[in-house]
Amino acid sequence: MKTIKGFFYYLLIITTFTLTSCSPDEPDKKEKTIGTTVTFDDLQLATDSFWNGSDLSGEPKEEDSPWGDGQITVYYGRFTSGNSAFLNEYNKTYDSWTGFAYSNKTNSTIEALQPDNYSSLMYDVAAGSGADGSKNFALVFDNASFDCPADENGSFRIESLMLTNNTLNVYILKNGFGAARPFGDGDWFKVIITGYNNGVTTGDVAYYLADFRNGKTVVSHDWVKVDVSLLGQVDKVGFTFESSDTGQWGMNTPAFVCVDNIVFTQTVKN
Repeated sequence: MKTIKGFFYYLLIITTFTLTSCSPDEPDKKEKTIGTTVTFDDLQLATDSFWNGSDLSGEPKEEDSPWGDGQITVYYGRFTSGNSAFLNEYNKTYDSWTGFAYSNKTNSTIEALQPDNYSSLMYDVAAGSGADGSKNFALVFDNASFDCPADENGSFRIESLMLTNNTLNVYILKNGFGAARPFGDGDWFKVIITGYNNGVTTGDVAYYLADFRNGKTVVSHDWVKVDVSLLGQVDKVGFTFESSDTGQWGMNTPAFVCVDNIVFTQTVKN
């Protein structure tokens, strides 16, 4: 009799455990990693062309000129590729821009260049195409930032991006132009990528676009994958520049970098 009672008691425990573990209040949650890559190839461009905000698609604002010569009109705009938004400022008064632009222009004949057409050469990439043979790529000029993808699961982690010099800077770094000297022993030029999350800096990654330290003579003219995973989960990424060629008015090296194939990942629960 004790054996029979023990059996039914054991059966009751097993049944209770099974019903509890299958309760809809505690579903089986599994994690998976999803990714997205910003390639800029979803942006429409005519062959051998670029976009820099000169279509005046941004929001216009009248501002005082930083040089004290009256009022200027600045258009604050953005463009979207993948799930990211890239900020652009176009100055109509001076026909200039800062922030992000995008292009499919290429020119790899560095030795034959004469940078007398500055406004054209800045949009060319010396690598001959976008990253991995793609058409489009983005350009950063001066300090710039973009807003990163997010959804109901929160922000994504940034993993990597691909960088190189534009054709204009390859020429200037090797030959000099205007106030910018040709690079020599000890010189360097780098871009600094900074992550942000809710206004808090998550970290910095520096990449040398030119490096003449310790006997090196490196000028980046091919796409290079740069690991920025230490920036972690971000909702904004910024770009700044530093150079050994700096004068009274700041950096003499033009503050350009070409950007492509920005990779994000996100871990979600099914």
